[in-house]
Amino acid sequence: MHRLLLCLILLGGSLTLAAQSVPPPAPKPAAPTVTQEKLESRLAELQKAHDQVLANLNALEGAIQETQHWLLELKSPPPEQKPVSPAPPKK
Repeated sequence: MHRLLLCLILLGGSLTLAAQSVPPPAPKPAAPTVTQEKLESRLAELQKAHDQVLANLNALEGAIQETQHWLLELKSPPPEQKPVSPAPPKK
């Protein structure tokens, strides 16, 4: 009986030491805090990106229109030119 008690005490002590050597789990990081400043900053970034996209879109539409214009110019026959009559002889 004494041996069993001694084993339990020794085992319990080693288990306690083993449990103490294991680091506790890391705390979970706090959720990001949403503030009015962060939201306003994000809104300004999005508005700036939106404006840039619109400017790019307008530039692309202009380039498309110009290319279509020149394609039509190439496809349409040249205007008929009246033959140039020779100048009357000078007297």
